Amino acid sequence: MVIRLKTINLIGTGHVAWNLAQAFQLNGVHLGLVWSRTFDHALAFAGEFNATPAKFLQELSSSDGLTLICVPDHAIMEVIELGEDAGLSSIVICHTSGATSLDVFPSHWRHASVFYPLQTLTKGHARDFSDIPILLSSRNVSDQELLVAYGQSLSKTVSIVEDQERQRLHMAAVMVNNFVYHLVDKAFGEIERHGLNPGYLHPLLEETVRKVIEHRGERVQTGPAIRGDKNSILTHLHLLANNPALAGLYRRLSLSINPELDI
Repeated sequence: MVIRLKTINLIGTGHVAWNLAQAFQLNGVHLGLVWSRTFDHALAFAGEFNATPAKFLQELSSSDGLTLICVPDHAIMEVIELGEDAGLSSIVICHTSGATSLDVFPSHWRHASVFYPLQTLTKGHARDFSDIPILLSSRNVSDQELLVAYGQSLSKTVSIVEDQERQRLHMAAVMVNNFVYHLVDKAFGEIERHGLNPGYLHPLLEETVRKVIEHRGERVQTGPAIRGDKNSILTHLHLLANNPALAGLYRRLSLSINPELDI
């Protein structure tokens, strides 16, 4: 069955909303209504994408196509509560969170779903969505078909998953992206404080990512912790003496790599 994609309506104007708006428009899906708790934000966002700003959430209740809730996790329930009074319980509507259950929607929201792009997204930095996995969850088969069609308009990888599967992937994504970014940022900042150029580490960072993707099963972990080089580790901890938080992180990660270390 061929499904004709209509429009995308957005609740929220942050990182995820901006990137989805870019991606859908680039792939020929019309952006309809945009709503934000701050109307000026909706106005500016709609102007950027030639969409229509919605002053009231009720306007989305009679809209066509797919409505995506693109707000921080803590705000999803607030949007749903507002949407209950605004008549959104009968439209095809998704949140875009990796960690939030589909059950955040009341049971009578029969067309509630999840449309989760598994990628770090930043407003103003457009991404090619063709290689971004789109993970979907829905309460009925007909909506799944619609969601898959919308997902496939953006990405080569579109999958139906259970809540817990998506949440586990999101947990891993936080570790792979947020934790790694934080650690790299701290490492770069530490050497910059001493007048050194973090560019020296760029080839190493690229090779690390390549290794973990292409050779992880070969157990190619290197470094002083895996080989039990206590002297090198103690030297590094001495260099971090004025940064106890980072020193503690260095020590815990070393012990995670090699629990038998005596440090």
